[in-house]
Amino acid sequence: MYVKMTTYNIECINPYILTCGCVSKANCPPPGTDYGQRFVKWHEIELITWGEGEIITEGISIPARKGSIFFRSPGMKVRGISPYHCYIIIFDMTYDPLKKNKYTDTDHYKNNDDRLNSIFQRHGNFCGLNFPDVFKTLRFDQYLELFEKIYNEWVYQKKDSALYTKSLLMQILVSAYEEYTSGASLANARRSIQLNRPRVAAAKDYIDSNPRKRFTLAELASYSGLSRNFFCRIFRDIIGVTPVAYINKQKINAAKKLLIETNCSIKTIAFELGFENDTYFYIMFKNKTGLTPMEYRQKQGSAYQTVW
Repeated sequence: MYVKMTTYNIECINPYILTCGCVSKANCPPPGTDYGQRFVKWHEIELITWGEGEIITEGISIPARKGSIFFRSPGMKVRGISPYHCYIIIFDMTYDPLKKNKYTDTDHYKNNDDRLNSIFQRHGNFCGLNFPDVFKTLRFDQYLELFEKIYNEWVYQKKDSALYTKSLLMQILVSAYEEYTSGASLANARRSIQLNRPRVAAAKDYIDSNPRKRFTLAELASYSGLSRNFFCRIFRDIIGVTPVAYINKQKINAAKKLLIETNCSIKTIAFELGFENDTYFYIMFKNKTGLTPMEYRQKQGSAYQTVW
């Protein structure tokens, strides 16, 4: 697998977001569309939410698949080929007042000037904190939530958006660094993580594929071939949350989809997703989203019809 590292000094990280982008079903170009080669001007982090295309990075073709996270530093040469859906955040790793005029330049995505490219490449990298150019996350939903929040804040530009989005981006960077160094860097990982990562990944995929199923920890542990207590502990070590928290999050995500796409009653949706009763579903949904199921349906329904 293609793995190239970019390093950053922890003390220097104070990200300044320049712009955000989103490619979805609504605006994704036809399969095979070539976005064209470009040199990366700033720092970029991109989450692939769905994909059958590729992103050619420094001459290496990398499949653009759901759950892949790309890190790019100034001067890198990239070229995307559709179809794939994604969120992308373009930022400077630390705010520099001397670059103020460059920050206001709206052409953040494309820079084919080799002279400028060499300047950004010479000053763009830091040293101390390692990020791979790309890795596949097992915590897709966690990242998706953070990327969506940043994108929405960027679109609506509230009074405190700059501070809020900076904190969210820091969460992404910290989580990605922790996940990659503890999970993907197998040479430094605990032996238990090395051995059980495939089993936990299989259990995660099983949960993802069956959001309406009422799981038990004993069942998931048996599916993974592990004891119940050990499964719970290793699942949290690798995925970042407990199995119960992950199951509930997936059920809430499924509920959101049903609320938008169907006219099913709240009680029916709660039953379909295996909740003990609609009251428990109501409480959990509001706790996770800040809205009641009906409020969510009313707020999101019309927007979904417009976009999709």
